[in-house]
Amino acid sequence: MKSKRKTVGNKEAEKVLPVSKPSYSKWTVKNVIAVGIVLLLLKAGMILQPTYEWICFTMLPENMAIVRAYPNLNYDGRMTIKLGANYTYLKNTREHTPEDAVILWPSSSAFTKEKSPFTAEVSNKIYALRFLYPRKLVIPFDFGKSHYAKEITHVAIVNGEGFEYVPYEVEKFENGILPVEKLKK
Repeated sequence: MKSKRKTVGNKEAEKVLPVSKPSYSKWTVKNVIAVGIVLLLLKAGMILQPTYEWICFTMLPENMAIVRAYPNLNYDGRMTIKLGANYTYLKNTREHTPEDAVILWPSSSAFTKEKSPFTAEVSNKIYALRFLYPRKLVIPFDFGKSHYAKEITHVAIVNGEGFEYVPYEVEKFENGILPVEKLKK
């Protein structure tokens, strides 16, 4: 059945209900509650995961102190101040190897010898790869397990260790990188 009321021109339809203004107090309360929940979750995360506390209250302030103390230093300079011999060695390795190099990386005992300038972190394969990527690293533990062990192109020498993997005679030195194949002069 057809309705006899027409919507166009109908006086009742043209009556506009009063528009209520949005309630900002409800909106504000909802946002305050949402912010409170987020802050509680962040605080719980910091309590349950101590790494976040270390990042916020140790690492970031130390990094900012270096940036403020040496504002004109480039990235390499700041990293050398922060990481010392570790960064210098990794930078040297990166500069003296091609990007497709497969490097035999020494064991942690080579890096942590008495009076070594290095810290134990640099012996960690994942730590070293942060600076050396896209090069690949093979540690002695990987022999027989990694297919890259057969493709080694360079040997890292640390604290005088690693020469046993170089197939030719070379004058001994403390720290550096050698190609597996002897360079022709």
